[in-house]
Amino acid sequence: MNSITFHRVINGTVLAWILLCSACGNPAFRKAIKGMEVYGKKEFWYSLETDNPNKPKPSSGDLLEIDYTLQRGNEILNSSYETGSVFRVPIPAEEYDNFFTKALRLMGEGDSLSVIIKPEVMGQEYLGVFYEEFGENDWVTCTYKNRSIITSQELAAQKARELAYIDSIRQSNIQLIQFFKKGQLKDQLSKTPKGVQYLIQEEGKGDLPTKEDIIHVNYMGYLMNGDMIQDSYLKDQAMQVSWGKNAVIPGWLEALPLLREGASGLFFMPAPLAYGEIGVEGIIPPNAALVFYIKVEYIERM
Repeated sequence: MNSITFHRVINGTVLAWILLCSACGNPAFRKAIKGMEVYGKKEFWYSLETDNPNKPKPSSGDLLEIDYTLQRGNEILNSSYETGSVFRVPIPAEEYDNFFTKALRLMGEGDSLSVIIKPEVMGQEYLGVFYEEFGENDWVTCTYKNRSIITSQELAAQKARELAYIDSIRQSNIQLIQFFKKGQLKDQLSKTPKGVQYLIQEEGKGDLPTKEDIIHVNYMGYLMNGDMIQDSYLKDQAMQVSWGKNAVIPGWLEALPLLREGASGLFFMPAPLAYGEIGVEGIIPPNAALVFYIKVEYIERM
């Protein structure tokens, strides 16, 4: 279950509610929800484990870090525990709540929640590829563990720090490009077999990527005079790329295999390894050497 699937808004229909009410007559379903609390008008059933029911709960604008499982009855179909990665969920304004975010609002930090709901109510949009695995008398069991709540105020402060850090990178890149042009980086630069000169700034961790992996990167691109031509940070979203599948310039094919997760570097690419004799109209002149700052945010191992 990925974050896009989790963030879909669940639009229940009258038919779904009828199906849910009729399903409640299923003895196995009644046994499953026995002892659980009901949310709203039988929207879902839940059981909360907490050491303090009065602890603060998430509010709109907060960000939750959770673990989860998606189950058909007691059979686990998907689980964040398998990947070891935390799942981050923004809490929307109340008018945009769905069953998922309504459930998460019940948990304070450290709490655990079990939820039972019929697949017809969740719908195929939410369950995705797992929807077809549910039969007429099956139900969905979801478990959630609230690792932490990052408040909207903390997020705002974090964002301000990130913007300041990104701005410092932009300034550093311009300075390094000037040093490169003056020949002051010669002792610090490495070179790929095809001629990309580079300076690794952060080493990162883990294994180097393969051609099968999806690499999530942020980057900034410059002409040799220091003019910026591209900046993924302005989009506030990392780009997904694989040098085995994506159409990227040859210089990137040289750079990506050098960067582990969390690594960053500055890459000086001669024109033939950039956009060559053609360039990009109105942006990159023909025969222009380029400089790219590339930061690998994370690697999705395939």
